[in-house]
Amino acid sequence: MQRVAFRLRLKPEAIEEYESAHTHVWPELLAKLKEVGISDYSIFRHGQDLFLCMRVEDFDRAWEMLDKDPVNQQCRRR
Repeated sequence: MQRVAFRLRLKPEAIEEYESAHTHVWPELLAKLKEVGISDYSIFRHGQDLFLCMRVEDFDRAWEMLDKDPVNQQCRRR
């Protein structure tokens, strides 16, 4: 299992929406993370920067599956 970390940057106008969406993560999304092989997943925010850390069997496969998942797509549209 590999450990993966990366950084994303929020647009200043998206910070409030990001904070709101991540206050209560949907149980269906947490279940999907496990289903695609992601564990020990943490996100840290410093200003506009997000630092994501996780353990994952196959990052590319997991990210592709999440990208196509209807629950994840619905979360991103919020």
